[in-house]
Amino acid sequence: MKNKKLIVLISCLWCLLGSSRLVCNQLEVEKELHLPHVHGAVYDKAGKPVAGAKVELVRDDRVVFETTTDKSGAFKFKDANGLFLLRVLDGRFASAEREVQVGFELAYAAQNRNLFVLLGPSACADSCSTITTSKKEFEQIVRRNARR
Repeated sequence: MKNKKLIVLISCLWCLLGSSRLVCNQLEVEKELHLPHVHGAVYDKAGKPVAGAKVELVRDDRVVFETTTDKSGAFKFKDANGLFLLRVLDGRFASAEREVQVGFELAYAAQNRNLFVLLGPSACADSCSTITTSKKEFEQIVRRNARR
């Protein structure tokens, strides 16, 4: 996680110092997701479930929790608490990563926030993949992919 933050910081400085507008416009820093529990499902760009994907929770460059998606693409971690890098890997697709803060927070306690992980094509960098808690955003991306 520290290396990723350093890369983002350097990229931001590069943009501020006048580098290519194209590179800077593509730079998007996602804030961490706050979740009471970590559970969700993994899908391909068409919105079909991805079975057998490896889902990891990483802290300090070490995998702390790991599971595999079932035939419906679903995954769940029961005892996770704290700040992690959620990483989803499957050799057929681009990987996906997002920081997640897991634990009880009053503002999020009543929400049952499912994760929607959308994996892009394998030839693409991880920027083609998305991790969100918004079903609406997930459905919009799937519709946009279907038009391409």
